[in-house]
Amino acid sequence: MRHLMALVAILLLAATPALGGSALFTEVVNHVEAGTVVQFEISVETDALGNLDDVELAIGWDLADNDLTFTYSPQFRAAMDAYLEEPPLYDCYAFYDNEVYVHGKAVTGIGNTNIMVGTLMVDTTGLEEGFYDIAIDNAVDQELSALRYQEDVDLVGCAVGTVHIIPEPPSFIMLLGLGVAVVLRRVAGRDTGSA
Repeated sequence: MRHLMALVAILLLAATPALGGSALFTEVVNHVEAGTVVQFEISVETDALGNLDDVELAIGWDLADNDLTFTYSPQFRAAMDAYLEEPPLYDCYAFYDNEVYVHGKAVTGIGNTNIMVGTLMVDTTGLEEGFYDIAIDNAVDQELSALRYQEDVDLVGCAVGTVHIIPEPPSFIMLLGLGVAVVLRRVAGRDTGSA
């Protein structure tokens, strides 16, 4: 009898719809030269959560000297009519060497929808060639990043945006290209002039 009750409990749990939601970087990899300000659009989707009235995200990376700034989207500002962390908080939790904390609450649920939270701007000044990850990660932020509706909570898991710093073309190669172009133009000019 006890085994039957355990089996029924397992089946009931399996039949219960799982909550789901995620945070997304709309462009996962940006290929840029150092010194470029990179933008990532951050959105959340409710998936199976069914509704949404609270969004809390810690976004960061482990590069202390490169600033992150965040601007809320007009859609998110309008939806989060009960509370909006304004301006977003910077480096308040120390989950990352450099982070931004965004948080908004709605008076009533905003429905089962995807919503653009805002734009994350990343300063790449001084970065060497390579790949650098910016993350929203519950394993790092001690389960702070979450989507909520009333008493239901869904952790957002892990979302990563990557900045790929590409090498700048060396100046002498550009000067060499310019020199070749000048020589070719002069040669072409002589050919036209002698005809």
